[in-house]
Amino acid sequence: MNIFKSHQGRIIKALMLAALAYDTDLLKTFDVDQVVKEVFQRLKNFPFYIRFSFHSFLILFEYFFPKLWHWFRPFSFLPQEVQVIYLNRWEYSGFGPCRQGVLLIKALSLGVLLRQKLLLEAIGYGAALAKRAKAPFDKHHPILDLPNHLQPRDLSSFSEDKEESCDVIVVGSGAAGAVLAKELAEGGMKVALVEQGTFHPQHNDLAIESVDRLYENHGITGTLGKPMIPIPVGRCLGGTTVINSGTCFRVLPHVLKRWQTELGLSELLDEEMNAAFQRVEEHLGVTPADYKVMSRSNTLIRDLLVQEGYQGAPLLRNVRGCQGSGMCCFGCSTLAKQSVDISYIPKALAAGTVAYTGAHLKNILTASHQRGQVIGIEAEGVQKRKLTLYAPKVILATGSFVTPQILVRHGWLKGNQHLGQHLTVHPAVKVLAEFEEEIQGWEGTPQAYYYDGLRKQGILFEGIFVPPDLAGLAFPVSGHPFVHFLKHYSKMLSYGFLINDGSEGHMVSLPGGQCLFRYSLTHEDEARIFQGVQFLAQLLFKGGAKKVHLPIQGQRFEVNRAADLENISVKDFARSKLEIRAFHPLGTCRMGKDFAAGVCDVNHRVFGVEGLYICDGSVIPTPLGVNPQMTIMALATRLANRLLH
Repeated sequence: MNIFKSHQGRIIKALMLAALAYDTDLLKTFDVDQVVKEVFQRLKNFPFYIRFSFHSFLILFEYFFPKLWHWFRPFSFLPQEVQVIYLNRWEYSGFGPCRQGVLLIKALSLGVLLRQKLLLEAIGYGAALAKRAKAPFDKHHPILDLPNHLQPRDLSSFSEDKEESCDVIVVGSGAAGAVLAKELAEGGMKVALVEQGTFHPQHNDLAIESVDRLYENHGITGTLGKPMIPIPVGRCLGGTTVINSGTCFRVLPHVLKRWQTELGLSELLDEEMNAAFQRVEEHLGVTPADYKVMSRSNTLIRDLLVQEGYQGAPLLRNVRGCQGSGMCCFGCSTLAKQSVDISYIPKALAAGTVAYTGAHLKNILTASHQRGQVIGIEAEGVQKRKLTLYAPKVILATGSFVTPQILVRHGWLKGNQHLGQHLTVHPAVKVLAEFEEEIQGWEGTPQAYYYDGLRKQGILFEGIFVPPDLAGLAFPVSGHPFVHFLKHYSKMLSYGFLINDGSEGHMVSLPGGQCLFRYSLTHEDEARIFQGVQFLAQLLFKGGAKKVHLPIQGQRFEVNRAADLENISVKDFARSKLEIRAFHPLGTCRMGKDFAAGVCDVNHRVFGVEGLYICDGSVIPTPLGVNPQMTIMALATRLANRLLH
């Protein structure tokens, strides 16, 4: 085993050094042998299938792949300059499966390299590191202010199995689950809130470390298809609200009208939804983003839009006292973002909700004499301690990826044509531009300004910027371009956009009870992305950008002059070549007027299973075209009112 590990360590070492083009300035900032040891240590935390894929592709990359390019020596024994060329060829390759495998081993290796503090200080990120380390500046997490007996109970601390009874069990503590727990508990119901993740009261680590700590599967979640699309979701008390950008949009009127008229969901009354939205907005302190703490990426885009005669606006955000720490998606450093662990769960606990963390749902219990009647749940902790809760109502708020898997695992809704179908993800891309001046886009609110002038074309522009330790993982090319990227990231601006879904994805069941999700872009999506990228790239060149990085694979991803954009066509934006992310998975347990139209009804009741409800993004029946957080929270508020009254 030690020989095997040493052998693979040599390959990882060569891979990391080739990615940095053996740059002497950067190599002296870390001990490469120590980094290799940390790579192996981190791999232990990943699921088996990821570890297996990593080790398999590492061997293929070392011995088999070089022969495809007529090099008959293992990768780690090639000359240094040839190693860089070899790595670039696979990064530019159009052969998807092998390219994705190379990117996997590269990402898992660089994921350790890019958290080396001296390296980050060498590229100008030292001051931001020091600022993050001191957080929270002047705030204390409100859950910690509660008496000990009201604070979340982690199953890892249980010395024995436990059984409890309550009125309602809410599984999942994100945008819907936390709202339900608070509203129902304040309405007099005895509530149990069950969360698989744990409680994190403070966020003062690197972005890439936060991904390990707060994200499901260390951030490796998403869909397979053309292309593969990473879709991060939260796994912590507060769910994805802890790691989102804090952007708050109401459902668009024409979307709600379509639900009411075309889909038969007429009970989603305008006045009822408006009241729910207003209640959520007041509770979260939703307000326009403050120009004083916007990142330079946002303010520069605003200036360029105004210069060209376009009108954007500050995004509405759920913040109180934002200090512009720039870490919204990695746990707010100053606890200013009103994620539900800050805004809703403390009040739910104070009203009597009992929250269980580190609790993995194993089974939903039904009455022995009536299989379609829910009576509770069984959950399990990492120490295999069991938690059994009894209640006549169970609400699943586990999200669009997990909720349909739970229903399939229990054998419910057989023959339903909508379970695990209709997945929409709101595909997103970003454009990166390098300027002469210092931008330091990591300082200030990263998603604060938007432009909807192309809304009719299905394009919504929003700010985005990620710290260099994470941005480096997404950069598509190794070697000298990657080194230049790291050393000049402080002078780079990024801005992005989302497109309306042109297709739907679906769940695929695998042997052993596992599931995956498939989703592919359409040719119409390619055209929309091309249009949005052209708009942004032209705007950035007019604003003085030296070069622009496009979200496409291959040698044409970097454009050095505005005139060169004329040589880029929609053919360069073929879906298999696109660098895509998504953040808003919806629709896999859609609402419908009956069993033939959906998985649950307009009041969130699962068809054919008495006492079981679904309230999360999976019930949203069509794409929203905007960030979904507020719509999910409003639906949860509405459901709570209906259950109480």
